[in-house]
Amino acid sequence: MLKRRAPLLRRAHRGQKGITLIELLIVIAILGVIAGVIIYAVGPFRGAGTLQSANTEAAAVRTAVQAYLSEGGTDTDDGLMGSINGPSRNCTGFLENSRGLYPIDYFDGTLKAEYSQINTTNIGCIIEVASAAGPGNWGTGITWDETLCEWIKTP
Repeated sequence: MLKRRAPLLRRAHRGQKGITLIELLIVIAILGVIAGVIIYAVGPFRGAGTLQSANTEAAAVRTAVQAYLSEGGTDTDDGLMGSINGPSRNCTGFLENSRGLYPIDYFDGTLKAEYSQINTTNIGCIIEVASAAGPGNWGTGITWDETLCEWIKTP
């Protein structure tokens, strides 16, 4: 006994249409426009986040230097306190403090910039010079402002 399925299949497909290439291209174009608007709207927040992250790192370096000084740290004989460098995590120009530590020992994480400290008289602004350093640096659009003692967005 053969069942007759062919007429049912033909009937089910008779009223249906597939998606045309033009309809598919229109949907892709609409999604592209929406993605462009979202990326344009989110862009400023990404820059603000990078700037905030850079200033958070600068604050952590200031705190590390203050901890180093509070435990018997001193500057070098030539008056330069030295610098804390980026990804290599170097610490140059500092003498060991009373615990045998340097400022980098108080800092947790990988630095993305080089911070130089000129004197210790202005404890509120220990870092006086900073520059982008090594891979993963803060990149373009952010520069160190020595008067404000923080990273700022360049126009």
